[in-house]
Amino acid sequence: MAWFAWPFAWSTEEAFGLTDGFWINMQAQYDLDMARIQLGDELEHVHKVGI
Repeated sequence: MAWFAWPFAWSTEEAFGLTDGFWINMQAQYDLDMARIQLGDELEHVHKVGI
C-alpha cells in the first residue's frame, strides 16, 4: 500500500462514516491504475490463457 495505510483507514472510518474497506479498496484501485499506466503497451502483449 502506498499513501493509504491501515492506520489511516481505521482512523478515518469513524470520522467520515465510511468503512475501512472503502479506503483500502480505493488504495487498491489507485495502485492498479498506476501499474497500468507504468506498464503501458506491455499489457497488450500478454497472451490470454484458456482455462
